[in-house]
Amino acid sequence: MLIERRIFIALLTVTIVCQQVDGEEKEQLFGIYEENITVNKVALLKQIHSKVVVIRLSWDKFEKTKGQYSYDLIDRQLIYLKDLKLKLIISFSDSPCWASSYNCSNYRPKNYRFYRPIDYNAYARALIRLIDQYGKKIYAYEIWDEPNIAEKWRRPECKISAGICGSTTRKLHNERFIDLIGAEEYSEMILTIFKHLKDRNLQPFLLIGSMKGSDKAYLAKLYKSGILNGTQNVAISMHSFTSVFDIDDFNKENFGKEYGPRYCNEKLPTSRFYCFKQGIELMRNEMIDNNDSNRTLWLTQYGFSSAILKIDEDTDSIEIKGWGGSKNQAYYINDALNIIQKLDYIQVACYYQLNDRTPENRRESKFGLFDNYLKIKPSGQVYSAYFDNLAKNKYNSNNDDKLTSIL
Repeated sequence: MLIERRIFIALLTVTIVCQQVDGEEKEQLFGIYEENITVNKVALLKQIHSKVVVIRLSWDKFEKTKGQYSYDLIDRQLIYLKDLKLKLIISFSDSPCWASSYNCSNYRPKNYRFYRPIDYNAYARALIRLIDQYGKKIYAYEIWDEPNIAEKWRRPECKISAGICGSTTRKLHNERFIDLIGAEEYSEMILTIFKHLKDRNLQPFLLIGSMKGSDKAYLAKLYKSGILNGTQNVAISMHSFTSVFDIDDFNKENFGKEYGPRYCNEKLPTSRFYCFKQGIELMRNEMIDNNDSNRTLWLTQYGFSSAILKIDEDTDSIEIKGWGGSKNQAYYINDALNIIQKLDYIQVACYYQLNDRTPENRRESKFGLFDNYLKIKPSGQVYSAYFDNLAKNKYNSNNDDKLTSIL
């Protein structure tokens, strides 16, 4: 079986090779990850000089009933983005109930869509439906959403723990990174997709991994599976976020704040996954160690929150909400852009997200460049000014006059 699999991968290498996406020259593209572009957000994308947008498409919504497809969401996105001439990436995940490995014929649990597909062929067929429908209108397809997180790739054999097969050695705060059997399963799904593409002689650009954090062990497992051997129309994608200083870092100045783009306390478990610059470099080194330095790395999500640390003095408890407000978020974004621009192996970097989700002071709600009323934040001003200056060929990392004037 292993020999047959290796032969198939070798044959696949001949078939699935192409140049840069759509034959274009390599260009570093900056953009936005957004759940849904609405008509009132189009002007905001133009304001921040976005060249690419990642849209998350739920397979559950696209094919809720087997064999019946809904193209409404992507059709709307293409209409809104047409005049801006933005490139569109689709992040495609979430099992429909009928395709979920959780048997929901009699009961439909809340999280059925996060269970791995029961048949990878079904996912491949749905993906090919999208490719047939949109052709080169779609820049690339990201395969699943953060499958290295146990909550995002649930498995029926762990049903007693709600499908979460987390590794005890890979636990981080309340978030569990999946055991590496999950990486083997994800590799099998990728192999199934490749087979369907070969059978149809299709050559879309695929983003493989979609890993949250710098999960070097997961990426190493993907390489070990052989699915990345010679497939030049494939890039590695990751979601690069930072963590917050935890109790081991306790001091009045830092506790509860988010790591900056250049900070990494290597003594803490958080640093294995949630450092920005060092995390990107860690993943890149894994690519180099596997003789894969010609492949590009795409940051399909990265970002920093403007939420403020909340301390409940009445109960003498500290609830970590985020870091230190809009101005600090802006400084972090500016520095992250400086870092990314100097890494020529990063082809695409999409900021998460365009606007805040709610006015609540919660970390997950406050990543936006605009607030929830679509008013630009200091982070959005800095982001826009960065590319204004870049377009004029005036920017350098030692000249932050524009940043200072905004803040």
